[in-house]
Amino acid sequence: MLSVDDQLEEGWKKSSGYSVYDKPIEQSSNDKREYRLLKLDNQLKVLLIHDPEADRASASLDVNIGDSSNPDNLQGLAHFCEHLLFMGSGKYPKVNEYDSYLAKHSGNSNASTSTSCTNYHFDVGFEWLEGALDRFSRFFIDPLFDKNCAENELNAVDSEYKEYQQDDEWRILQVEKLIENPGHTWYLFSIGNMDTLKETPESVGLNVREALLKFYSDNYSANVMNLAVLGRESLDQLTEWVVEKFSDIRNKSVAPPSFINPVNTNKILLTQTFIKPMKNIRRMTLNFPFPVQESLYGTKPSWYICHLINREGSGSLLTFLKKKGWVNEITSIVSPRVFGHDYFSIIIELTEEGLDNYENVLVFVFEYIEMLKKKGVQQWIFDELKTLYDTRFRFISKGSPMNYTIFLSSQMRKNIPLEFIISERSIFREFNPNIIAHHLNELKPDNFRLTIVAQKFPNDLEPTMKEKWFSVDYRVTSISEELIKRIMSISLNPEFDLPTANEFIPRKLSVLKEDILKKSKKPNIIKETETVRIWHKKDDTFWTPKSSVYIKLNSPLIYTTPRNYVMAIIYQSLLHDALAGYIFDANVAGLYNYSSFDQKGILLSFSGYSDKLPLLMEKVIEIMKNFKVNKDRFKVSKSEISRSFSNYFLDSPSYHTEYYLDLALFQRLWSIEDLSREIKDVEAAEIRAFYPTLLHSLHLEALFVGDINKDHAVNLIGKVVSILSPLPLMPSQFIDGRGIKLPVGKHYVFQRAVQNPHETNSAIAYHIPIGYSSNNCLRATLYIFERICEEPCFNQLRTREQLGYTVFSSCCNRKGNLGFEIRITSKYEPVYLENRILEFLQSLRIIIEEMDDVEYRSHVNSIIADKSEKYQSLNEEFIDYWASISDGSYEFDYAASDINHLKSITKANLLDFYDQFISPFSTSSSSLSVHLRSQIPPVITQKDSKISIELIYPVLIHKKICIKSTSNERDIRNTIDEYEKKHGVITESTIQGFLKNCQDKKSIHPINSQISDDIIYKLKNGFSSLSSLDHSKLPDSFIVIDNIIKFKKQMPISASPTPRYTFQYP
Repeated sequence: MLSVDDQLEEGWKKSSGYSVYDKPIEQSSNDKREYRLLKLDNQLKVLLIHDPEADRASASLDVNIGDSSNPDNLQGLAHFCEHLLFMGSGKYPKVNEYDSYLAKHSGNSNASTSTSCTNYHFDVGFEWLEGALDRFSRFFIDPLFDKNCAENELNAVDSEYKEYQQDDEWRILQVEKLIENPGHTWYLFSIGNMDTLKETPESVGLNVREALLKFYSDNYSANVMNLAVLGRESLDQLTEWVVEKFSDIRNKSVAPPSFINPVNTNKILLTQTFIKPMKNIRRMTLNFPFPVQESLYGTKPSWYICHLINREGSGSLLTFLKKKGWVNEITSIVSPRVFGHDYFSIIIELTEEGLDNYENVLVFVFEYIEMLKKKGVQQWIFDELKTLYDTRFRFISKGSPMNYTIFLSSQMRKNIPLEFIISERSIFREFNPNIIAHHLNELKPDNFRLTIVAQKFPNDLEPTMKEKWFSVDYRVTSISEELIKRIMSISLNPEFDLPTANEFIPRKLSVLKEDILKKSKKPNIIKETETVRIWHKKDDTFWTPKSSVYIKLNSPLIYTTPRNYVMAIIYQSLLHDALAGYIFDANVAGLYNYSSFDQKGILLSFSGYSDKLPLLMEKVIEIMKNFKVNKDRFKVSKSEISRSFSNYFLDSPSYHTEYYLDLALFQRLWSIEDLSREIKDVEAAEIRAFYPTLLHSLHLEALFVGDINKDHAVNLIGKVVSILSPLPLMPSQFIDGRGIKLPVGKHYVFQRAVQNPHETNSAIAYHIPIGYSSNNCLRATLYIFERICEEPCFNQLRTREQLGYTVFSSCCNRKGNLGFEIRITSKYEPVYLENRILEFLQSLRIIIEEMDDVEYRSHVNSIIADKSEKYQSLNEEFIDYWASISDGSYEFDYAASDINHLKSITKANLLDFYDQFISPFSTSSSSLSVHLRSQIPPVITQKDSKISIELIYPVLIHKKICIKSTSNERDIRNTIDEYEKKHGVITESTIQGFLKNCQDKKSIHPINSQISDDIIYKLKNGFSSLSSLDHSKLPDSFIVIDNIIKFKKQMPISASPTPRYTFQYP
């Protein structure tokens, strides 16, 4: 039998400039796309995907180099390389050329660095793939690593690091690294920051940019790269483009990274690490060194074991520990640390009582594992999983093209036969009980280490060490001899057993495909009474045996008081708990259910195979109506919900700006503080009395989409109504909560402190109200403005000014009210950020004015391309329909309406829109901004003692020494680069010399010493020095909100969304 390596080399057929893999790529029978696998002569492997129905094209290039290849003295270098790589290429030297091209053509891009690889990817409107590929390819052929951008991108890396400093997952990971083998690169700090990538290396004379160029040169080679490209074009056309554009990537015959030293050593086995988190987390993790799983793609032993450990229901570990009140959740996964080193991890979310009993929990884990070993490997369980995953692969839905190319480019890196790169993660090929038993035996009491994450360590232990990069307090001790004896002498626990057969496995999977002359573009009402309204659309596109259902149980009772809402949340938690055994089996079988609450009522979601969907629906509704409130589980649920409230404000402040905007702009929204106060004295008896009252009077609105006919849909809702037996709501009970309408010409600022005292970042959300979403022309104009603003906003406020890692602009719809927003998370003072946003908004008019008709129309066409995209999956179609129902508009044809309006909106119309709504000091514009200020004093301005090269061109334009229409920023930057090479570090005197040199060459207008001094002043004082605004304070006309309740009482209320339908009821 051939080894995998031998198989990888077989099957290539040579052609000019490349070879073609001539074995068929295994794909789903439902997947009609065409695939071709190439290997270019430079050894770059390429998977091409021809999708004639694709509305978006995409490419992803995966480089088999990541964090674990960082030099010891430059931790974070791989991440820094990922950031700086996009800063121009020899063919496209303009720094933002790639992003600008994508922005104009309905595109997006990103990149990520992980332990063993770095992935670069984009998507774009299908018509513009070739131009995007050409720009993308050059980053791997002739990247500039623009030294003038190096400091900016280093700031971006540092900002990213600072955003993660309060993130517990990053904090826990860094401590986990520390306790591993310090002789392995996994031990190192992966993100990088100013210390590791500037201050420390420069202090010992190390040139970081030169080291970066060497890192790229040594590691970025075609033979360790894998490319996936998806487009509408034929495979022959895609082949031609890829060979033409990517063959010039150099093959340096780099060996993929390999790691001889183990990540773990025997020294860390049978130890326990206690980690103190920022949030109130209680988690226990068992980490077992585990055989590498990559080559076991056919037998999947870890999948079998994870299925049995994760399950919930009779005889399961989780159900047993839940009954004791010790555990809320158990998850097991195989987590590769770096290539060649895997861990099997069992992650247990503990209750407060469970933390006190963590040693007993540990004993029960090993008792359960012992049961699995004694019962032996069961072929029927393997066959059940095989059937379910085969079915899932057969009916797999299309996802986003970008996610798909990312997945495929990373799959190509794996040590598996290339014909399985699509199917490897889905197909169980061979039942091998010996291999599964061998892996199960690796979960033994002398082959693990324990991690406990909690704010208060058990047994009154205190931290003894502090991690360097995230300042995490932790402690490492040996597991006690007594506990080791207990887990080494495990006996069988009669409470534990294997699962029974899964009742949710679908049997009927056939679909009768019909000839459709004209596809329906919206759902239709098939039944309407004073109690129910049922929408239905039979699938006429995807022809899979699946359906999706939403049932909204509208009840004004939920949101009448904060206490009612808290009780509804507890009810939902208890309902989820009561359903858990059913839901686990259903999920494994490809059926999904969840419930959620909002101000209008309860939303129940069901999706998956139509055959068993009614069974799941019936069980959920029956339990919803009749379940008993268990006092012990109530106590646990109440505690967990209270904990979630207290943890809420420990997230990044970027999340909280949305919350405070909603608090200010919704007529009624209960605050987290309101809910926290109410939950303290809620008792189980109240929930017993509350939920029958909640279900007493309802209006049901349901949507069915998929492989389900009208009569079946009506019958299913009939069963729901029969079980719940609700009375109808009164017409007056249908009045919605509404939005706040800001007065024209008024600007408000809502200032709050960041509640986490350790958070170094502040945040701002600047909101501009636009008008009602029912105004289709206004809505379409906003979309054009949003698209044009997106790239300049990111380029100016993040790339150039480096205000923070998170910077973006977007439009929004709150209760039928359109708005435009800019958000920044930053080390800078929010007042300073507000002024920078105001300055940027003022500059946008010039950007629009100077835009020629071709560029303007390209932006409009890219939006039209977005709006013209077909649904990629049944679920995507279903969610889109429901969005039009839940927002109250019932505008199912919004995309077609938007396209019609987009075609007629001119640049002059857009400028009028800007003048009326956006211009920050217009008498007709309004705004509300949320300022969240760090308790750690933030940076006030960008003032610096150093000369900012980034500012030279903007300053010369500002001072009218250069004319934008006749000068070029890159030429100015190249001139200063040459001057720097001759004269060394840029100082005041070298700038003065540079200016004189430019005058002598007549490349700038004449200047005197006063102007020269002012130029230097501005170069030291950041972009704010170019502004007429005083960045130390808010504009005089802006109003600070002292009391949010008083503010809302004084504001007018907006109209509710206007339905596009006339209903019979209410």
